[in-house]
Amino acid sequence: LILSFNRLSAYEHVENITHLTQLQTLDLQHNKLFDGRIFDLFQELSDLRVLYLQGNPVVGQVAHYRKALIGRCKSLRYLDTRPVFSDERRRCDAWHEGLAIGGIEMANENERKVMSKIKEECSDEEKSRLRYLDDLMEGARTAAPSDTL
Repeated sequence: LILSFNRLSAYEHVENITHLTQLQTLDLQHNKLFDGRIFDLFQELSDLRVLYLQGNPVVGQVAHYRKALIGRCKSLRYLDTRPVFSDERRRCDAWHEGLAIGGIEMANENERKVMSKIKEECSDEEKSRLRYLDDLMEGARTAAPSDTL
């Protein structure tokens, strides 16, 4: 649904989008939306995958805009100019959960924990790939005919 450049400003201008239960893509960029309550609307759109909201005052007014939206919209795969990758999804989900339970400090702590876990997983994956490469090289050495003169 493309509603960009329509001078929409109030919550009431967009509140009926929740009736579009299968909406997957919503373009609201470059309007005049300022009310943070619109995030509640997006959260109700359980199949929302792509959202363009840049160019609206609400983007600059809501603290942690990207984290807040990704944490609330579980199906979101693309926000404004960037895709939502799985690591970012995990971080934002943890952040949003922490925010709901104990405020911004807990949100940041949850995000740090997930970031450490992701880093650890990446390190384990890299070690596994290096072991695999070492095994391949060792196998090639033992399978190669020896050079004897």
